[in-house]
Amino acid sequence: MITTLDIGENDDIHPRNKQAIGYRLAQNALGMVYDQKVAALTGPLPDHFEYGFKKVVISFKHGEGLKTSDGKKPKNFFIAAKDGPYVPAEAVIFEDKIIVSHPDIWWPAGVRYAWDEAPEVNLVNGADLPASPFRTDGGN
Repeated sequence: MITTLDIGENDDIHPRNKQAIGYRLAQNALGMVYDQKVAALTGPLPDHFEYGFKKVVISFKHGEGLKTSDGKKPKNFFIAAKDGPYVPAEAVIFEDKIIVSHPDIWWPAGVRYAWDEAPEVNLVNGADLPASPFRTDGGN
């Protein structure tokens, strides 16, 4: 699976930058089907969630060199308490993990990333492949 949220257009299902999409698909096929060495098969995929006091620490598969594409803080993270609504969260990169928090949520119960119709994303791995949208709560 490849993610193309960072290169599409919000108002058109057919992105103009087809070359970048083709390159990502080709790299994925070369690595998975032909067993050739490529920088990364996919962008970061959430692997483990560690819930704690006022934070959730997220580990990723394919997250080596985790960074943002624009050098700013990670965008489009949301957090919720057990029975609360999702609110915009603070996200910080620490090594190859993301720490998600909000000052008013003491015991987080769920995190969402890029869980929107046309999210603006900037979380990538060292191969500059974007993270896929995800949620930890299993609901709608």
